[in-house]
Amino acid sequence: MFYEALLEWRGSYVQALFLSDPDVINSQADASDEDWKPKKPGLWQWTKEIDAMFHVADQVQAGRIRDPDHFKPYPRPVIPAEVERKKRKERKSSSGIEAAMARGREAAKWNYIT
Repeated sequence: MFYEALLEWRGSYVQALFLSDPDVINSQADASDEDWKPKKPGLWQWTKEIDAMFHVADQVQAGRIRDPDHFKPYPRPVIPAEVERKKRKERKSSSGIEAAMARGREAAKWNYIT
């Protein structure tokens, strides 16, 4: 685990050695363009200072653009509990809608028959 932490640490000696390895160079050169697209940062080392810098960067970007539709905030890390909470909320609302529609169809049958 400590090795992986040093490997993620930008500018560390371990990362420099890893990125200079010929096998790593070959695998990165063979990677698709999709693998090189920026991704959301991880929760590792996401401190309150980093969060504050991202908020400042968002404010600078917002001050430079004229059209609000062009504003894209810098990506934040994904918090697994937040994702699960949104999924559960979506499932709950969709199941509630389906149950209401089923009750409506059942009521429509009884209204049609009588």
